[in-house]
Amino acid sequence: MISDKYAWHVCFLLSIVLYPTVSNFYMGLPSVKNKISTEIPVVLDGAMGTQTNRNRSSIDSVFSTDDWVEMEYLLDSGETITLFAARGYDGRPFLHFPERGLFKQTWSDRTHTIQRMGGGKQSAMAHYLTLTGAVETKKAIYCLLHGNKTIANPYLYLLGRIPFILFGDRPEFTLLFVSSNDERSDPGMEKVLESLLCRVSKNACITQTTAP
Repeated sequence: MISDKYAWHVCFLLSIVLYPTVSNFYMGLPSVKNKISTEIPVVLDGAMGTQTNRNRSSIDSVFSTDDWVEMEYLLDSGETITLFAARGYDGRPFLHFPERGLFKQTWSDRTHTIQRMGGGKQSAMAHYLTLTGAVETKKAIYCLLHGNKTIANPYLYLLGRIPFILFGDRPEFTLLFVSSNDERSDPGMEKVLESLLCRVSKNACITQTTAP
């Protein structure tokens, strides 16, 4: 038996644990209406892009959505930037270490910082990653959006949103993940990410970037 004193604590913790199961298996995953794959341009700020040959079935299963696209852009600086964009209703793969679903290799070191890009109302929370492996070091910047809002701390965000997610409207989760193997890539990746945020979310459109 659970004491009445602690019953609501237990119910609250259970709701967190069971949220993915309830929302995805009992409530179902509605199809994405506004496809992110149709919002990603071939030419972005003058940079020509080409679609990668990433295996579709593996990404479909990891992110629980078929609405995704991966592009490589060649910037004027000579850098090659890889963009992965996905949208779906299952928040787990989007919020918790999304790089694990994109890169299969093991990283010996992972540096993760969260910083605000831009200022005032036109700003967004961006996640800066440096992944170090035995063969290569990869740098990445990504933004997580739930509807039109960028997410800084996924765990705190979900804690505050559980009642609304379970019993209210369920906006799509959007992941914009930009990566490169070039050490000079931060400014280039930020520029690409800024342009994409303006396209997919007017509330997150950035006019000025603060350096990391």
